[in-house]
Amino acid sequence: LIIFMGCTALFYYGILWISAEYESMHRYDEPLGKAVKVFQMDSAEPDTMTNRLMWFYRLGE
Repeated sequence: LIIFMGCTALFYYGILWISAEYESMHRYDEPLGKAVKVFQMDSAEPDTMTNRLMWFYRLGE
């Protein structure tokens, strides 16, 4: 029982420590280094309801 409680406390405080480390990071900062934009909207195809429905079926969501 003592080993279980010790491991549980160690795991809990480890999760708290990791959570505190990631809270200090800013998700939406400009990337550093030679970052390249990899997403571009394709304006050749109109965004119609049938087109969106076909993407929905194709991706299986």
